[in-house]
Amino acid sequence: MPIGVNLLPWRAERDRRARRRAWLAMPTAGFIGLGMMLMATLVIREMREERLDANARVRQQIDALADRRAATEQLEQTHAALTRRMAAMEALLDGRTRALDELTGLMEALPEDVRLMGVERGAERMVIEGLAPQPASVSALIMALRASPRFPALRFERLGTRAAQGRSGDRFRIVVRNAIERNTGEGSDQGVMR
Repeated sequence: MPIGVNLLPWRAERDRRARRRAWLAMPTAGFIGLGMMLMATLVIREMREERLDANARVRQQIDALADRRAATEQLEQTHAALTRRMAAMEALLDGRTRALDELTGLMEALPEDVRLMGVERGAERMVIEGLAPQPASVSALIMALRASPRFPALRFERLGTRAAQGRSGDRFRIVVRNAIERNTGEGSDQGVMR
């Protein structure tokens, strides 16, 4: 015969404990999940801040490189402008040196009794004006100019003389052309030496 044991209260107690455990487990699981989310959020936020800092450093480096590049381009433009200016200065100096050489050669070839009144130098021609006490002095000047190494390609075009007013001797005007410059097209500047 079966023993008459009433198991209903025991089962009810067991169910009540199971429900209590379930109710306790849910908030615990919720707190654990919330804690895990907070930890994940902190880790992600820290990684994000590290990435933002790294991006800011990269941007600063890019800005610094852009500034350096702009400065380098400006220096290159300045260098190119200075190079062009230096080439122009050298061309001017070369022209001035040629004119100075010609004037020096003219002074070397000038006989002692001949006085220069003016020298005009153009791109292809030179006009020499002066006062000579006698015609032989003008001939001596022309011969000295032809023999001078400073005037290798002179071509005499015109010689004009007239009596000087109020002075003894003749006033002369010699027009010469430089055959080399005319053929090569050099020397487009005009200068007047007096």
